Amino acid sequence: MGGPPPIGGSPLLHILMKAFHTLQLSDEERTQVHGLWDQYHQATEGRREQMMAAHKALANQALSESFDESAIRSASASFSALQADEVVGEATLLRDIRAVLTADERDQLQKALARMATSDEMPGPWEGHGPHGHGGEAGGPHDR
Repeated sequence: MGGPPPIGGSPLLHILMKAFHTLQLSDEERTQVHGLWDQYHQATEGRREQMMAAHKALANQALSESFDESAIRSASASFSALQADEVVGEATLLRDIRAVLTADERDQLQKALARMATSDEMPGPWEGHGPHGHGGEAGGPHDR
């Protein structure tokens, strides 16, 4: 099955990759899709580090002994802006890849994405966070 190359990063990109593996792409389409994924990775190379730093800064503000609402809101806004950039970049990648596909392949992709969006495969906004540790299940490392 021809799909995009393996990726790291966003759970949404992993869902997109899984959906692409349901398609039978021609060699030409596969080459074009790989090129688009490569362009995406080059364009977003530093964003993951920026997001990790912004997330850490937000956590540090929220956990600080001295409560500073303004600093928390500022750190949260910075992190949120990076998240928005990430989602826009992912949607742009999806738009560009759809342009490579045939009408039938676009339809198959949309159906695969819709199935995943209504299944447990689609990550929620708090996936892996919260008092129950990663995975959101009771009995996680924070419940001990």
